[in-house]
Amino acid sequence: MSVFERLRRKFRSFATHEDGVSAMEFALVFPILISVVFLSSGTFDALQAKQRAAKTVDALADITSRTVVMDDDQRDTFFDAAILMLGRHAEGAELDIVLTGIEYDQANDVMVVAWSESFNDGIALERDDELPAEDFPGIMDGEMLVIATFELTYNSPFFGITGQQFTFRQQATRKPRFINTIDYDEPRYD
Repeated sequence: MSVFERLRRKFRSFATHEDGVSAMEFALVFPILISVVFLSSGTFDALQAKQRAAKTVDALADITSRTVVMDDDQRDTFFDAAILMLGRHAEGAELDIVLTGIEYDQANDVMVVAWSESFNDGIALERDDELPAEDFPGIMDGEMLVIATFELTYNSPFFGITGQQFTFRQQATRKPRFINTIDYDEPRYD
């Protein structure tokens, strides 16, 4: 019997054996199942981060609109509250938070920045910057709007292998609740 014939017989007997087939199927399917679990967990985590960012910016605009006079201590308290509201999604994330008070100048039909404070330096609007008034209908001369802008760049722990980042940008606008304008007690602009 030649070597080739022996190899052919061994191969036939190997092809007809079914021992270990389920182990092989498991080895092929298991990585796919694990990937599906991690991707669905990562997607859920990203949606939860987006929902928290939306609720945070809404709450930030709301508590700022209830303020009578804004100052640095209150601003820092609001920023700390925003970080607490984000919970674990704030850990290791890049946050850009801007609180801005803008007033309507009816004579020039523009919105003018009265004050703007940011969590990170350099991203606040400058005092007396002008914004188009058509973006803010229904506001009277001398009235103010509070704008809270929030950007969260979040690295999901479930997507750590792929390095996937999610960036959520949210904005909320409110009129002051108890007065027409909110003054900034210690403005940065001199």
